[in-house]
This record gives sequence, C-alpha cells and structure tokens, in this order.
Amino acid sequence: MWLRETPKGRRHARHFAAIKPMLIPGMRARVSAILRQMGHRPPWSGGKGRSITRPQRLLLAALGDGWVAEYPVGVRPRQKMRPSCYYLDLADAKKKIAVEVDGATHYTAAVKKADARKETYLRSRGWTVLRFWNQEILNWNASERPMGNSVSMTFRRLGIHLSR
Repeated sequence: MWLRETPKGRRHARHFAAIKPMLIPGMRARVSAILRQMGHRPPWSGGKGRSITRPQRLLLAALGDGWVAEYPVGVRPRQKMRPSCYYLDLADAKKKIAVEVDGATHYTAAVKKADARKETYLRSRGWTVLRFWNQEILNWNASERPMGNSVSMTFRRLGIHLSR
C-alpha cells in the first residue's frame, strides 16, 4: 500500500495495528453503516440462511427438480465444539448427493479443515459430495455449459442430466 512506503505512513500503520480500531465499541457498526451508504457489497454473499450465491443459483437452475439449496443435515451424535447441523449448498436428498460451491474463503487452512470434517461426516452417512469453485461454475455457464467441461462431465458420470 502506498501509505506504508513513507516513514510517516509506516508509523501510522503501526499505530492503527496497535490500537485495533475494529475492537473499539461501535466502530464495526460505524464502518458497516458507511460501507452500506457507499453501496459496497461483497461480490458474493450466501450460505447459512442468507440468499444463495449466483453460482449456486445457476447450478440449481441447471440441475432442475429434486434439488434444493441450503439443505440442512443434522449432526448426530451431538459433539462439543462441532456444529449441530451442516448446510449443503445444493442437495438431492433422495439420491444423497451434495454439491458444495466454494468461494475464496475456502482457500484458508481453517476452512479447508472444516470442509474436510463436513465431507468426512457426510460420506460416513452415505452422501456423495461434489465440490466446485464459484469461478468454475461461472466459467462453465459463460461458455454455454459445454458437455466436455469438468462440471458437465462430473454430473454425467453420476447419471445427472443438466438442463441448458
């Protein structure tokens, strides 16, 4: 960042890092209000009860009947420090097929570990878990859903017909 290229800028950066402004009571709410006023929105928002992402909507439309978004799967037996429920981005509960459409946060080590736990639990319960990246779905849709694409081929391998 250009500010940190000067001695004064580096001093300011250290100062703000030390005071941790987002921990000041009310600061997070003020920043959120300013961002809303500016019309700022993340490129994708979804999961855990919020509206589904654009890649999820595109894939859900292509999958057709029998598929639902944000499908809850209860975790039993209940364990301390574990979720009581996993939400599947897209699911066909009858066939026990789960589709996870992952965004940028899924590159982090902590989220990868949580994803692995979720996938292990689902597989132990007989679910087939498919994972795609947001950008992979967007590229597939933008290229008019070619049959030779890995997205199309993955579903075809499982006998799932995708609509155009």
